[in-house]
Amino acid sequence: MVYDALFYLLEFLSGALLASGVPHFVQGVSGAPFQSLFAKPPGVGESSPVATSSGVSAILLLAYFCFAIFARAEVRPLPAG
Repeated sequence: MVYDALFYLLEFLSGALLASGVPHFVQGVSGAPFQSLFAKPPGVGESSPVATSSGVSAILLLAYFCFAIFARAEVRPLPAG
């Protein structure tokens, strides 16, 4: 059993990862360089399409597992009070 607060926090995390991952993945697949953490200097420069799409694939996979695991969890409400 999972409390509502933890459930909603993990749902928010998976949504944030998906929202961040989709634009990076699209730019990587289309062949355009895109700013990412894998660039030099990190977070400022643009990284290659291969690095962007492969790095964000791991992020999207993490978001999927986070959503899939906790989507099946039995949720009980927080205690009143």
